[in-house]
Amino acid sequence: MKIIYFAVFFIISAVTFTGCNTLPPGKAPVGNITSPEVTSRKQLDWRAAANYMTTALTAFCLQEFPQGCEFQIDFKADDPALNVWPLKTVTQTRRSVPIKPANGPGVRYELTSRIFKDQKTVWEMRLVRIEDNQPLWNEKVTIKEKKNLEP
Repeated sequence: MKIIYFAVFFIISAVTFTGCNTLPPGKAPVGNITSPEVTSRKQLDWRAAANYMTTALTAFCLQEFPQGCEFQIDFKADDPALNVWPLKTVTQTRRSVPIKPANGPGVRYELTSRIFKDQKTVWEMRLVRIEDNQPLWNEKVTIKEKKNLEP
């Protein structure tokens, strides 16, 4: 039992003295010690863009619709095969938030996705309130082109 106490005391002492000795002498520098790196979402590949859109939509829906909601879907892309990406975003979001695509007179929201080529491929998703066309959520990313478009 004494060996265990000694080992614990030794480890705590070693960590304490090592931590104090790793700081350089003198005053601490003013401002940032390292330059912060801001992650740019200016150009993302398709998987990163889908991940970003899923995270953003999930965070918004968890905050605004914790009990879930129904919405119409309107996905348009220059190449219809690209509509798999917003569909994947909705599918992934549904794992965390009880949202569901629906049609009919009682639906209050519309989720739109536009994927278009404007010098570069741009993907924009919006969630709007139908009654007044008020945008509630909007995200846009530029896609870094790759040959592989598979989700």
